[in-house]
Amino acid sequence: MLGLPLTGFCQKQKFSINGLVSNAPAKAKAYLVYQVGNNMVMDSARLADGAFQFSGTVASPVEQTLVLAHNGI
Repeated sequence: MLGLPLTGFCQKQKFSINGLVSNAPAKAKAYLVYQVGNNMVMDSARLADGAFQFSGTVASPVEQTLVLAHNGI
């Protein structure tokens, strides 16, 4: 019974980030950067009519940085 509560801490948690940027250039990209253990994760999304979305899973809460590149690089 004591092992049961620990299994809840080991489960991965889903996350979803949705954003909308007004007046964004057509080639703009959004980048999401965060660290999982020793690995740095960087994901990117092209904006469609100013909208973007990121989703994934993490084992525990992590600090994430969202960057908008107006030139798409």
